[in-house]
Amino acid sequence: MNHCLLFSVNDPKQSAAARGGGVYRIATILRDNSWDVEVIDFAMSWSLHELKHIAKSRINKNTKFFGFSHMFSDWSQTLEVFLS
Repeated sequence: MNHCLLFSVNDPKQSAAARGGGVYRIATILRDNSWDVEVIDFAMSWSLHELKHIAKSRINKNTKFFGFSHMFSDWSQTLEVFLS
């Protein structure tokens, strides 16, 4: 089974209205098509060490991609370093 990690780039300080549901919509579509999907919420509030740790603990031979979902959110330097 194909696997992916989807990171929701939002901040827990944002109002519920500011948090997009798009990442869950994508996750549902992928799951309906037999993908193993894990959504990681509040990626903006995670440290670089925490992001690396969760990625390493979740990646397996079936992992095909990481996805990042954000709508009008700031993109942090931590996320930029995480992806480099």
